[in-house]
Amino acid sequence: MSNNQKEKSCILSVQGITRIYRLGKVELNVLRGVDFSVQKGEFVAIYGHSGSGKSTLLHIMGLLDKPNSGQITLNSEDVTRISRGRRNRLRNKDIGFIFQFYQLLPELNVLENTCLPAMVGASMPGWFGIKKETRNRAVEILEEVGLANRLMHRPKQLSGGERQRVAIARALLNKPGILLADEPTGNLDFKTGKKIIDMLQKYNRTHGQTIVMITHDRELAEPVDRIFTLQDGRIIQQDSKPAGK
Repeated sequence: MSNNQKEKSCILSVQGITRIYRLGKVELNVLRGVDFSVQKGEFVAIYGHSGSGKSTLLHIMGLLDKPNSGQITLNSEDVTRISRGRRNRLRNKDIGFIFQFYQLLPELNVLENTCLPAMVGASMPGWFGIKKETRNRAVEILEEVGLANRLMHRPKQLSGGERQRVAIARALLNKPGILLADEPTGNLDFKTGKKIIDMLQKYNRTHGQTIVMITHDRELAEPVDRIFTLQDGRIIQQDSKPAGK
């Protein structure tokens, strides 16, 4: 593959990212110059122990936080220091988020929680114009993740694994270019967590969905295409799956 082809297929590039938090006179260097890239259609994991800087890196990639230095490129656009409005639009349309603790609204049912990204991104008149189409897509995704019989249930009526599947469906609703998963199995037992990883892997293979997953569990990260090991704010190792595996 030529350099131009590689460049065109790169959906996310992280270059020299640093993040320093100041607590009074104390400086906490969380990220110390992180460099890596993700190709379109890849499923990659960023693995590291607690305190290694994983979640901070994901928040920066997801435009929830800004680095002190370095550059983030998303779909060939430098998004490091874009306006707040542009960041909000990109987060809503181009980036999907899956969080460890689901972040579902307890007063909404499964279908309503799944539709939230479209509701948030539309005006009131605009929402009524896309409501039917959005609900149809939400139902389609919920069927794909095995929740066709749970559409009217509220989060408290679901198991942990089912809640995480709702969170995945919600993250996929707007057909994001990249899906960011922050410890998506961290609140689940190993068996249920493995089912969630298998589901993400299946979606990656069947739909070509690009996924970046943060995890502290090396074993659960094994099915992905590449694993970046983050330690003390730096990528210290990259492991790739052998071809054909």
